[in-house]
Amino acid sequence: FAEPAGKTFGSYTGKWWFSKNKSIAGSLGFVAAGFVSSVLFLLYFQYMSITLPILGNLDMISLSIRILIISIVSAAAELIPVGDDNINVPLFAAISSILIL
Repeated sequence: FAEPAGKTFGSYTGKWWFSKNKSIAGSLGFVAAGFVSSVLFLLYFQYMSITLPILGNLDMISLSIRILIISIVSAAAELIPVGDDNINVPLFAAISSILIL
């Protein structure tokens, strides 16, 4: 969702000053897609009574805030001009998930 959002709305939001080939709209699309899809999975797990021991006894509001932070960290990892996005993003998402959840 980052690329379509960036191509569609990137001319309105401009580019990041430190990453000239990435638009602010693309990053916002990345955060929104990651956040919404993760929360939908959690709601599905809750509906199906699937427990995830790693989450402990956190309520949905606390989980949503943590998921938003993880989505922002993952979007920031995509902006790193060094390395491959396909490695940086999952790596940062996994590390931030372990630390934040």
